[in-house]
Amino acid sequence: QTRRKRTLLRGRDFGACRKSLCEKAFLTAQPAQYIRTLVANEIEELYNMTDDPEELHNLALAAEHRDRLLEYREATLAELRRIGAGMVDHLPPVREDTH
Repeated sequence: QTRRKRTLLRGRDFGACRKSLCEKAFLTAQPAQYIRTLVANEIEELYNMTDDPEELHNLALAAEHRDRLLEYREATLAELRRIGAGMVDHLPPVREDTH
């Protein structure tokens, strides 16, 4: 599974900001973009940037995208650990909502 996470990140965009600056971490692996806010009990976001470039339809809310959501969540946490982001072990919980 570690190998799969590295494959997901290879050649992809990853960003994280301090809470005081932007309050989110994101992972983009075309065509998808995953966003996790750093605020407790906020809903994660997952978008298909090809079909929804304006980010209007949050796929993270749909049960049929649950596996992809979990994959991106874990890949984001793995990347935060890889770069030594101390916040990774203190992230607030996300809200678990699906349709």
